[in-house]
Amino acid sequence: MAGVAFATGLLGQPAFGRSASGSTRALGFNSGDLIEACRRSQHRADLRYEKALKLEWPDALEVALEAQHDRVHAARQELSAIEY
Repeated sequence: MAGVAFATGLLGQPAFGRSASGSTRALGFNSGDLIEACRRSQHRADLRYEKALKLEWPDALEVALEAQHDRVHAARQELSAIEY
């Protein structure tokens, strides 16, 4: 693209470009995409823990699963803090 300067974002992908007129526009991968990917991953993990916790487990294992499930919920709050 002639007349466009690129800034490289995470993973070497262009994060934004500046046209010859000076306007900036988004071009592909950016930090918002990473946060959304983390949210989707967190949601999948949350669903798996909820499903697993419905099954019968020895007490010690159930306590460990609940603790890990709580950590997944804590990660959701950290993502919100990063995003806002």
